[in-house]
Amino acid sequence: MEIGMELRARRRALGLSPKDLSLLLAVGEGVVADWESNHRQPRDPDRLRGDLNDIRDLHDQLVSEIVDQLEETEITNKSLIETYWTNDAYWEIDTYAREHKIPASLHNTAAAHAQQIIEAKYSTTVSIERALTRKEILARLADILDEQNELDLDDPEESFTFDTLDFERISLEHTLKERRA
Repeated sequence: MEIGMELRARRRALGLSPKDLSLLLAVGEGVVADWESNHRQPRDPDRLRGDLNDIRDLHDQLVSEIVDQLEETEITNKSLIETYWTNDAYWEIDTYAREHKIPASLHNTAAAHAQQIIEAKYSTTVSIERALTRKEILARLADILDEQNELDLDDPEESFTFDTLDFERISLEHTLKERRA
């Protein structure tokens, strides 16, 4: 029995590219392409199905974690889910993901599914945004300090701008602190 179409459908359902799936299965990207096109068959199709089930379970776990994290806060139309633009950004923040070579695309798909669950459950809109890397946060913090140093605090508008920047600075510092914990 050929497994190509099943593999492709299940990979796509998880939002994974062939490269992402090859990372998770620890095989070459060409191997996944050969399996999907039925040019080659896996030695053990049942094991491959089991691996795909494990990946699906990991996806479901990510969805649950994201939903739980959101539900720990007050759900509003300003609720936000952060996900990762690149594998390196994801792996910088999540050691388990780094150790197990979990691609950012799996987190992206889980974030979208969590968004759908929260929006349906609470009749609200939830945004998905890119999580900043540590390097990006540090660069933004430096920019904020530069901007604040140039403001005239005797001018009410510039004083308001200072406070707005300070709020952003505190939020970014909190994010850094949470990631270290």
